Amino acid sequence: MTNPTEDLTGRAYLVTGGGSGIGAAIARTLADRGAGVTVAGRRMEKLDQVVQEIRAAGGAAYAHSMDVRDPDQTSHGLRCQAAACWVCWFQAVASS
Repeated sequence: MTNPTEDLTGRAYLVTGGGSGIGAAIARTLADRGAGVTVAGRRMEKLDQVVQEIRAAGGAAYAHSMDVRDPDQTSHGLRCQAAACWVCWFQAVASS
């Protein structure tokens, strides 16, 4: 992102390591700007917490448990993200 205030409505992002630290901060920032966010990582309880915070603030977020070291889990995570992109796009179209 080159513009820190850019509206990201209708876009979807996959944030790995999103359950804590920098990953969670990135997920919150993207959601604050209107993006749909899939928060991915190994600890589902941490992911759910970040997703609940984003949703409570009015954002769209989904949790996906995966370990990026496992190619099968990563492939499945990317397929889920592709589906989330369509959901975000349809939501943006419906609200405009």
